[in-house]
Amino acid sequence: MGKAVEKRAEKSNVRVVARCRPVNAREIKEGGHTIVRFSAENPGIVELTVDDQPQTFQFDRMFATESTQEEVFTDSVFPLINDVLNGM
Repeated sequence: MGKAVEKRAEKSNVRVVARCRPVNAREIKEGGHTIVRFSAENPGIVELTVDDQPQTFQFDRMFATESTQEEVFTDSVFPLINDVLNGM
């Protein structure tokens, strides 16, 4: 494979990101609570606990409830748009 093709393949890898939202007022009123825990050591690991059964998931990047739309865009969307506009 040529260097240009390798570089393009490297840039076009699929990244899986997730953004968690906070519990809303209706959910709190109905007794809902947060079921998501984030790993301080690895920002791509998230643990969901449903019916007292924890499950761990791994993402390329995880955005916590306090993340802003700008953070998500800058980290995840902007590089993709930039690659598309540059023909990658």
